[in-house]
Amino acid sequence: MTQQESGRSNKTTSNQLGIGIDFGTSNSAAAIFDGSKVHLVKLEDDSLIMPSATYVDRDYKIQTGQRAIESYIQSNAGRTVELSAEVLGEQRSSTGQIGDHGLPEEANTEKVYGQSFIDSGQEGRLFRGVKRLLASNKEVKLMVFDKAFRIVALITPLLARIKAAISYLLQEHLSYDEPTFHACIGHPVNFEGSQENSNNTRAISLLSEAYTYAEFKNQTYYPEPIAASLSYLHENPTTIDETLLTVDFGGGTLDLCILKRNAHDFEVVATHGIGLGGDHIDQQMFRKVIFPMLGKGERWVRDGEDREIETIFPFEDYEELLLNW
Repeated sequence: MTQQESGRSNKTTSNQLGIGIDFGTSNSAAAIFDGSKVHLVKLEDDSLIMPSATYVDRDYKIQTGQRAIESYIQSNAGRTVELSAEVLGEQRSSTGQIGDHGLPEEANTEKVYGQSFIDSGQEGRLFRGVKRLLASNKEVKLMVFDKAFRIVALITPLLARIKAAISYLLQEHLSYDEPTFHACIGHPVNFEGSQENSNNTRAISLLSEAYTYAEFKNQTYYPEPIAASLSYLHENPTTIDETLLTVDFGGGTLDLCILKRNAHDFEVVATHGIGLGGDHIDQQMFRKVIFPMLGKGERWVRDGEDREIETIFPFEDYEELLLNW
């Protein structure tokens, strides 16, 4: 065998290559199977795991992962937040008299303002946990300053970055020269917020659209707890005639799988998933521990025209925004 032939034999070929992606509510990961070994993909400079975060600045430039979080923190460090009221429209009052053209005479025109939730000094918006919105029965659009972004537009940059990391590992370390267009994609048994199968179908459809934009042309979808069960069986081939329970507790969902393994095959007995995850634990910690430090339940004392006014600080106006930012 020549040296050139030997080099070719060590290359990863398309028929033995497997690519797996876990786009998670909190974090994302990816792996490559070269036919004999699983290689975890380095998605961050110093980590295999990438936060599922997207940051969009005022010029609509997008950053992802840990860089997104760092840019958001840096742009807000030491900044004074001033909330302004959103202009909802205008209202006109009438004098009650009919004018020359048969129309009511206008007395004055006033702008109608909403609640003071507009942060005019904000340099960018950070999005985390966008996966939680995929199964909504309505078309969700998130405002970034003056533009409305679809969920797909916020997810696609994350997937494109994952694809770039996969391609780099394949070319630089596994000597794989062909373009990477396929992936096995994990998904929860039931997406958060899904009440019926149609919501899960919609979530998969939106995910598929985002993966297509990220140039994953061939996509295979697989329930995450079943994939975890099969991974365990692959690592423990002597596990025979046993019943396994797999628990996948993620940021947005809790997924379960019961699987039976016999000598030659396996059977998935049941799967189930609910929209309850680590984000909900974080929310409870915020409510019970953090919010009292930020003013929840405190008395608000200020000077009035003729007396001192004391009321409960209106923390509930901001509570849901902090929990679901």
